[in-house]
Amino acid sequence: MTQSKIDEDLNSNRPKGINITEFWKYVLEQNAEKIRAFFCRDAYVNWHCTNEHFTVEE
Repeated sequence: MTQSKIDEDLNSNRPKGINITEFWKYVLEQNAEKIRAFFCRDAYVNWHCTNEHFTVEE
């Protein structure tokens, strides 16, 4: 079974919205441009293990 077939099978049961497989792919690639598309302009991320607070641009 190919990776694309596995991804297709995993995503087929998920509600429409975020494609989590794509999201993590871009995170692992550190592709900031693609990751931005998953967030609202005024979104922020709380990184609890280090007590940090990031905006999307950071």
